[in-house]
Amino acid sequence: FFQAEDGIRDYKVTGVQTCALPISPASPAEAVRSWFGVPSWQESSEGVRRPLPGGTWLIFVDEEGLGESLAVRLRREGLRAVAASYGGAYEGISSDRCRLERWEEYPKLLADVGPELSTVVHLWNVGPASATPREPSQELGRGLESVTALCQSWMNSGSSGPLEVRVISRRGQALPERSGPVEPLRGSLWSFLEGASAEEPRLRWQGLDVGDEALSLEGLLAELEQAPCGSGAAQCAGRRWSRRLAPWSVDSDRKSTRLNSSHLVISYAVFCLKKK
Repeated sequence: FFQAEDGIRDYKVTGVQTCALPISPASPAEAVRSWFGVPSWQESSEGVRRPLPGGTWLIFVDEEGLGESLAVRLRREGLRAVAASYGGAYEGISSDRCRLERWEEYPKLLADVGPELSTVVHLWNVGPASATPREPSQELGRGLESVTALCQSWMNSGSSGPLEVRVISRRGQALPERSGPVEPLRGSLWSFLEGASAEEPRLRWQGLDVGDEALSLEGLLAELEQAPCGSGAAQCAGRRWSRRLAPWSVDSDRKSTRLNSSHLVISYAVFCLKKK
């Protein structure tokens, strides 16, 4: 079951299949370790920049105005940018702006955006640093449910081209140089996108997590000008970090692997249960 604002939704899973994974008789332990990885962070610099993608951009704008500033910049450069705000019933796109909240509204949104959609920048999880924590239902609606509905609707739309999805969050990841609480529901977004992109290779994603410091428009553009690599980066105290999957050790990484595996299982389960 899944707890929602309108009650408990009950899902029934059917058609589950299992299969045996091959293990080399010479070294079964090494084979098992190759199936898993433990996220680790390495300090990194910016990669090689490229021109911003053309086509239509769909921006899920935040409360601080960063998304709106990005939309203005893109329009100034001759690109179409649709700004989507959280909350309220979807009533179509007017002057390249709209509002939405519910799962079933995403197919309508993508149909109205049109087939030229090339890039999504999701900023609903970038709230003010000093804001009080949101209720879990709000975090899910702005984060995991929103991104899942978006990807699911796009995959069911029959689109033939690739789609770049950039998910920006605040305090969704634990970094070596970062203190303070982490929002676990925001952290599960990356695990979901890892699973979804493995199922649909046309879905190309990149995550960026920021701390309490403000993310500037120029800093965001610098990230968007780098090709998505199917992983995540983070900014903390003026330094940039990249996430990598380190080899799994049963003895030393049991706890961290269990926690990260839980993120992946929970987020991808929502994706599969909602899939039509």
